[in-house]
Amino acid sequence: MIHFTSSTYKKFFYLYISIILLLLIIPLDGTFRLSSVYFGFRSDHIVHCMIFAPFMILCYLGRIAILPRILLIYGFIFASFCESLHVFIPYRNASIFDLLANYLGIIISFLILKLAQRFRLIPILDA
Repeated sequence: MIHFTSSTYKKFFYLYISIILLLLIIPLDGTFRLSSVYFGFRSDHIVHCMIFAPFMILCYLGRIAILPRILLIYGFIFASFCESLHVFIPYRNASIFDLLANYLGIIISFLILKLAQRFRLIPILDA
């Protein structure tokens, strides 16, 4: 198993944030068809959820935040910020359902983090 230092995870975290922000501002011009429905969910909502899933783990391992409530606050703020940017970009539309999908991705990431800590798959960091 490869072990990275917290500074390496911090770099991965900032790269991840940069990629998400880049995806927010580039026009996709209908290159992706995300209106299909799987298991009762629109595919664009599933994509939103999956995009925000790594946030908590990278934030934790990069020691951006360690305390659970701070992790959740950072995650919800970042998800809200990303969706609120859609208001200012003319070719994007803000949607409450996209925001809820972002939140769901953050919550799933948090639960995965807690399970990984419980089964000692990742270290438990001290505050």
